[in-house]
Amino acid sequence: ILFFLYIPFIFADVIYEKLDEQDYSGRQIVSITINNEIVRGDLNSLFNALNEVNQNNYRLKEDSIYLDSVGGLIHEAKQMGNLIRKYHHATKVNENAYCESACVLILVAGSCRMASGGVGIHRSKTDANFRDLQDMNIYLSGKDFDNEYLKKMGTSQALFDLIQNVPSWTMRYLSHKTKL
Repeated sequence: ILFFLYIPFIFADVIYEKLDEQDYSGRQIVSITINNEIVRGDLNSLFNALNEVNQNNYRLKEDSIYLDSVGGLIHEAKQMGNLIRKYHHATKVNENAYCESACVLILVAGSCRMASGGVGIHRSKTDANFRDLQDMNIYLSGKDFDNEYLKKMGTSQALFDLIQNVPSWTMRYLSHKTKL
């Protein structure tokens, strides 16, 4: 019988790997890391990885989803965050990792949020060409949806205000004292 202890599966920017470790009850320990840019299809990749963990009774290392991402698609990040929240997983940014822009929407979804690396925030942006004032107002009202998402995830109004006060073309890195 051939047995592989380390088998990485790369789903776009969601990396799922079996580690050469077992927990106290003999369950296989695995890790899931979301890195690079958050793109269309990452939600499906995360869903598949979490299904594999649940179906095989594996255990997530530190019960956490690891993050090291420059951000990307906001809608995809929110859906990934909702999935993480549904399964009550923690989120973690390790010391030499970064979670920027839309990645923060995943970070705040964790049942426990840990960040010893960089967490960068800014207001969302669009490349849309608005046809009229109504289109622009619909887009601008999306910030209310961002606020609702952040509230649902249990973040503070202060964090939302910080995000809204940083222009989309720059990045502000949070101190370790900032409550997510």
